[in-house]
Amino acid sequence: MNSIYDARHKSIVNRLTAIRTDAGISQTQLATALEIGQSDVSKVEQGQRRLDIVELVEWLAALEYDLFSFLSEVGLLVPLAPAAPVVNVASEFVPDPAHVVAVTGGTEIRLVGSGTHHDIVLANADIAGYRAVEAEAVRLFRSLNDGSLGLQNREAIRVALDFAIRRLPLLNPSDVYRHIIYRLYVREFSLKSPKQSWVRAGGEALELFIEDLYKSRLLSEGIEVEALIAKDRRLAALEEMGISDRVGAAKLDIALYGIHEGKRYIFGGLHVKASLAERVTDDVPCSEIMMAAGYFSGLWTFDAKDHPPRSLVNYGELGTSLTGKPTAKRLYIERDGSFSICFCYNTRTAASYHKTPSQRRIVVSTLAPDKDTLPSVVLAAWQDFKKARGLK
Repeated sequence: MNSIYDARHKSIVNRLTAIRTDAGISQTQLATALEIGQSDVSKVEQGQRRLDIVELVEWLAALEYDLFSFLSEVGLLVPLAPAAPVVNVASEFVPDPAHVVAVTGGTEIRLVGSGTHHDIVLANADIAGYRAVEAEAVRLFRSLNDGSLGLQNREAIRVALDFAIRRLPLLNPSDVYRHIIYRLYVREFSLKSPKQSWVRAGGEALELFIEDLYKSRLLSEGIEVEALIAKDRRLAALEEMGISDRVGAAKLDIALYGIHEGKRYIFGGLHVKASLAERVTDDVPCSEIMMAAGYFSGLWTFDAKDHPPRSLVNYGELGTSLTGKPTAKRLYIERDGSFSICFCYNTRTAASYHKTPSQRRIVVSTLAPDKDTLPSVVLAAWQDFKKARGLK
């Protein structure tokens, strides 16, 4: 029997919709948490698509709602014996402060959640460094609960990320972001749903981190980096390029300006994605329009993605190169050339070591000044822009 059309399925989708609306969560916010499209959420809530059991568990986790309570409410769970203690399956995997162990090649931490745990090794991270980062992040994130430091969430995240990157310079930057900063925020921030809060605060924090990181590295070359947090600044940047009538105001995250004879020129920008699950397709049209108009358009990403509960290894989503089995998201760069270049800071990601059909490439590195290629690439883009515009 097709359960899309029976009464049990109707009861399930009605309850899922009620849980979402009662929590004040929009379909778009839920879709972001689930890393799917808003239309997919709509189809489920309209009864047009059925969830399998794994999807249902993930759906409820995103809503921070207990699975057993839900099944009981829709009449699908009838206890046969006195109920045993229930583990909250909606919990995220977070670091266990009692399990931090020095191992060969790094530091092992334990991530606990959903009634189980995963031990992962933070390669090239010394235990003293990890402990220092954890202590600083805990101090910052707990302060958000009582306002003791007077920081906004995005600023606390930015400061914690900056401290961690500097204190653990040899650790995969994507692991710093995903396994340390994100998971400690989820563990320590308690004023409201940390996962929902992270969607916006974490994104803005990353843009501010990038602005601060490259400001000092590029200013001596006459280049300014601006995080376009405010909507009016995003619109102004697009208007300066003459493309605001064709591009949505939310489609550019970082503006790049060059200074020539005292005048400020926008010559490009960066599209920032902590994870490529953040619908990079939304940035593609803006990027292609920018490049067609003669502007540099880079993609900056941690390519942070793991697959709980089966694996918490942060392999990302860019996958292998065109010589192997490239993912659709990798093809945006190597085949389609939708961005001038992709700067990736997940050292597990495969770089473009071969010539690509689009002649666009993915470069992979750490954020160390002597390893990061972004400053030199951006400087070259500014020089090309000046030459093309006749700025001597």
